[in-house]
Amino acid sequence: MKIGLNVVRVAVAGEFFSFGPMGFEPKPRQGQRPPTLIGGFAEKAVRRAARYDGWFGYVTSPDDVRYFACCLQKFREEAGTIEDPFQMTAIYLGAPDRSELDALEGGRTGPARGHALAYQPCSAADRAEP
Repeated sequence: MKIGLNVVRVAVAGEFFSFGPMGFEPKPRQGQRPPTLIGGFAEKAVRRAARYDGWFGYVTSPDDVRYFACCLQKFREEAGTIEDPFQMTAIYLGAPDRSELDALEGGRTGPARGHALAYQPCSAADRAEP
C-alpha cells in the first residue's frame, strides 16, 4: 500500500499473493498519507500497530483496555514511535456501567452497537508485561 500511494502503477509478485499493474486513486496530498490503523489481538498484530498510526480492537473489560494500552506503549517505545501521533480505539462488547467508564480516565462512549472507547496509553508505573 505504501508503494501504491507514491507511484502511478504498481505490480507485486510475492510468495503468498500477486497482482498485476494497478493504480491507487485518488492519491493523498503530496507528503501525506491516510492513517494506517491495524486491528488484531495476536502479539504480531499489536506490534505492527505500534509501528503505524493506531490500533483497533474489541474488549470486554476496562482491564482489557489497560492491557492493550500498556502493550502498545511498550511496543511503541521499542519501535521508536512513542512520540508519533497514535490512536487506540477499542469497541467495548457489552454495556459498561458508569464506574467502568470512570475507571478508564477519560474514556468516551460513541454511537455504536458497542461503545467506542478512546484511551491514552498507561504510564510506566501501570504497565503490565504482555
